[in-house]
Amino acid sequence: MTVHQAGGRISWLKKWIALAEQTAVWQLDAPKEDVFMLGNGRVSAVLGWGNPINELGWVLGPYYESGHNRGEHTTSYFGTLGMAVKADGKKTVWETQWAGRVRGTAVFLTEVKSASGLIWRTVDFAEWHRNTLVRIHLFSNEGERPIGALDVSANWRRPDEIHRPWDPAKEQWTGPENRYIAEQLRIFDHQGVERTMTWVLHGEHGVIEKECLGVSLHGLLAGDERMFVQTISAGSDTGIRLAEQLASAADPLQSLEEVLLGWKKWGSEGAAMSTSEPWLDDLLDSTKVWCKVQQSAHGVISPMIFYSDAYIRDCCGPVRLFLRLGMKEEVTRIFDFYRNAALFHQRFKETYYSGLNNIRQDVDRFEGDEDVRWEQIDPGKAEIPSWLVLWHYWYWLQTGDSRYAIRDWALLLRCLESQTVDINGWIRFHGDETYAYLSSLSEEYKGFFHQERSGSLEATVLYVYAVEAMEELARSTNSETDIGNYSALKDQVLENLDKNFLGDDGYQMASAEHRPLQGAHSLVLTTSHWIEAFSANHSLLSKGSRSFDMWKSAFVQAETTDWHFTAPYAEGINGHLPGYMLAAAKQNDCRELEPLLARLKNMATKAGAYAEVYKSAEQSTARGYHGLAWGRLRPWESGVNADAMIYALFGIRNWYVDGLAELEVAPYLPSGWNHAKITGFRTGERILSLEIVRTADQVIARLTNEGEKELSLRIYLKRTNNSRLVAPGECTEWCCGD
Repeated sequence: MTVHQAGGRISWLKKWIALAEQTAVWQLDAPKEDVFMLGNGRVSAVLGWGNPINELGWVLGPYYESGHNRGEHTTSYFGTLGMAVKADGKKTVWETQWAGRVRGTAVFLTEVKSASGLIWRTVDFAEWHRNTLVRIHLFSNEGERPIGALDVSANWRRPDEIHRPWDPAKEQWTGPENRYIAEQLRIFDHQGVERTMTWVLHGEHGVIEKECLGVSLHGLLAGDERMFVQTISAGSDTGIRLAEQLASAADPLQSLEEVLLGWKKWGSEGAAMSTSEPWLDDLLDSTKVWCKVQQSAHGVISPMIFYSDAYIRDCCGPVRLFLRLGMKEEVTRIFDFYRNAALFHQRFKETYYSGLNNIRQDVDRFEGDEDVRWEQIDPGKAEIPSWLVLWHYWYWLQTGDSRYAIRDWALLLRCLESQTVDINGWIRFHGDETYAYLSSLSEEYKGFFHQERSGSLEATVLYVYAVEAMEELARSTNSETDIGNYSALKDQVLENLDKNFLGDDGYQMASAEHRPLQGAHSLVLTTSHWIEAFSANHSLLSKGSRSFDMWKSAFVQAETTDWHFTAPYAEGINGHLPGYMLAAAKQNDCRELEPLLARLKNMATKAGAYAEVYKSAEQSTARGYHGLAWGRLRPWESGVNADAMIYALFGIRNWYVDGLAELEVAPYLPSGWNHAKITGFRTGERILSLEIVRTADQVIARLTNEGEKELSLRIYLKRTNNSRLVAPGECTEWCCGD
């Protein structure tokens, strides 16, 4: 605990206020209103789910993996760091609670106030290059009476499951206040691997009471402020961790500035977007940060509350979002992870989970693949391997770089080969489709989708696109691989799709018993629009458009407490469904674009994310499964919806025609909006900006080629094309609405 008097080398109150002016702010009525995550790929924690709101929960480190025994109380989470404050011997009751995130970063501010005028503010962040979480606590007496004694105590709320190999100890160290109190916590994860966490309070008034570490702040007069620092570091070498923490606490301002600079540099590597709507700017900024914070140092992205395992589909939204923003390095890190996981699986099959889905994040890294037998690798069932293929296709489409497709070609072929397509064109469920879970919540349809005997429409659609992606990649890379067999299977699947899954009226059929349902409750066919089909005349796009047309009005107009319009048995909808619907609306030139954007605005959580499951359209009840925190801060659903919103506004799509890059744009500005702009957008080696501005009588779009290469541009408006070449430095302008 480093304690500073007011008027010391820095007024932390002024610093906190300056940061607060840069935050996306949420006024929370009560704790557990929302969750916020800080982390750096090695250590992580969650704010917002405790009381007071600044409690740290789900603390994890020194790597992003909690093991398959899920939940906060698994053997690999350190639990919750509880905080309690007493003023003159009485427990403080907090009347208001507030949280905010500094825009463009995962630096968080909280503020809680008591009726007497005591205000407790915090700054929380994960250091950029260390396995350390830093908490700066600031207490201000803004009441009329002095506080004689202010005692703050902290304790981990899992004493029955945490081992303390040495007692808390007060020791000397070199620094302005030359005191610290440290405690070491030890846990053993589900594989018996030891994890050690050292946490420290720094300052001159440290106290030890029972198993709590705390600080006493004496003589807090009216107008006074006090600050102390708390650091939490995970690792195996206690001495190194302690030295790092002491360095962080000795100069917390430097640590904070390094983190702010690191986030600023990271954000500048991708496209920037701004609109006349602050809610959308903050939502897109939050989504980008949440995807990054939940990306492990090993490369993969996973929901880091409750789950932490690597699920392929959880990367789908972030992959598309990062590619659209030109942040290709984040995507190649995901490619590297799954390639490495495949190598690990092939070499250590007996100790590894089946397939490449639902696997540990912390697999060891392997170099070289000379001895790999790719036919022994199990990429997983149903739609899982198709996503891996589509990611590589999207990457090539966005960047023009085919190196990763060439490098991973054997793995991608195995992704097609491993899927089972029977003589009738069936592809079965893999057993954990999120939308299938919703049907199991209904007593009437419980167990209705038996994964081993039911065909999966989503797996079928994605298989078709995965094969077509491989066909296109084979042409672009001049591959000599014969994939004609997969093309024939694809045609067989397409030929039988209507018979297997769709009734004469377009309703999805329950594939096991061929029972008609009133719509696909996940509206799977709209997936075609989000993933971008390979031809505007693709048969799956027409089916997706029919599905969208059937349900667009019901989706927009649904009562906030009833989602049963999607299927009679549905107990909710998946969080990424609005993004699929928005992409379908965009490609159908649909007037529902504006109300769909409004629906997405209302469904976003207060932290600027999307939940896994919504039992209603009302934002305040978007709690995920049964109201728990772990269904909320989701990278998959958030990435899909954010990507769809960017696409809805700018309509940017990349194509390669006869080996030449071509850009399609279809700008759109909702009524009442004044402008929208994206800068630093990359397509291949080209960089451009696109601005949409409302004037007195029309909407103008301006595209500027900021790169050094000529750009082939296709302007798409109301189903008409206007193609032109845009020279380097040239700005082209056209009317896109009134």
